[in-house]
Amino acid sequence: MRHKGVEYPELKGKTVRRVWFKDDDEFTALFLEFEDNTRARFDLRAAVTFERAPEMCSIAPNGDLTDWNDLRAQRLAPHES
Repeated sequence: MRHKGVEYPELKGKTVRRVWFKDDDEFTALFLEFEDNTRARFDLRAAVTFERAPEMCSIAPNGDLTDWNDLRAQRLAPHES
């Protein structure tokens, strides 16, 4: 089953240096910082929750997702307005 999603061709092939969340009174966002000194910011709704632990997997040459592993969950402090 394929999930619908949004792709960002501008980010294809970039090497990620750092990933982080920001959640404060100004905004909630996911940041991706790349080795070429560029950064992408994805603004999120303040009520972000993970339904399950974050995961990482391998992508086989045929496009199948394999070798699923849970990433260490990190709690964010609650956002208060």
